[in-house]
Amino acid sequence: MFKGIITDIGTITDTTTHPNSDQIFHIKTQNLSSISKGDSIACSGVCLTVVDIMSDIFTVQVSQETMKVANSNTWKIGKKINLEQAMRLSDKIDGHLVQGHVDGIVKILTIERNLDSHEIKLSCPQELIKFVAKKGSVTLNGVSLTVNSVITRPLSKFVCGEKFLGEAQASTAEYLNVFEEHSQALTTKLPSEIEFQKGSAEFTVNIIPYTWENTTFQYNKINDYLNLEIDMIARYLDQLMQHKYN
Repeated sequence: MFKGIITDIGTITDTTTHPNSDQIFHIKTQNLSSISKGDSIACSGVCLTVVDIMSDIFTVQVSQETMKVANSNTWKIGKKINLEQAMRLSDKIDGHLVQGHVDGIVKILTIERNLDSHEIKLSCPQELIKFVAKKGSVTLNGVSLTVNSVITRPLSKFVCGEKFLGEAQASTAEYLNVFEEHSQALTTKLPSEIEFQKGSAEFTVNIIPYTWENTTFQYNKINDYLNLEIDMIARYLDQLMQHKYN
């Protein structure tokens, strides 16, 4: 378990492929002096086990499953990585409870200066945006952050076969009008012929100067991909609600 407070920035010094196709990363640390083999450490938000250590370089093994979900496939030699050691029961929680289980990746759309801070707008997978709430917590590349705003554009148009049926804006009332107007056409088509076009989902976070200077955000640029971990409370509530109504 972690809290999303970065204590060091590591650097990838070498990477190799394990015989079972897992990826091996060697990471040089600056301030983490108490790492031991078997320890759990969050590497840019991914909970990994230290499999070897030599002086100020430790080694982790990333599974193929993790590589599919997280941005670990962008970790090349020289890449900067946010590091956080697992918390102790006696530690105070300065951020929020973080498991190190990445749910997906988000893409940086804009980075804008806001006085001394930086506001970052990110594109989020549609299936994850329901877990992102204004003033709620998210973890980006291992950093605990508060969501400033959430922007969703859930629907642009309905298509039935090749025929365009109608435009819909972001309000429920307009959705219903479109459904009512074209209900007969929709019901005469097979489900496979009806295309529901997903919209985009975005959210923003604000990075204060201290966080900017002490994490890898200072190296990020537009179109970079970051690891996203949603708040665990939101994840478990969603699971409970699914069981309740299924």
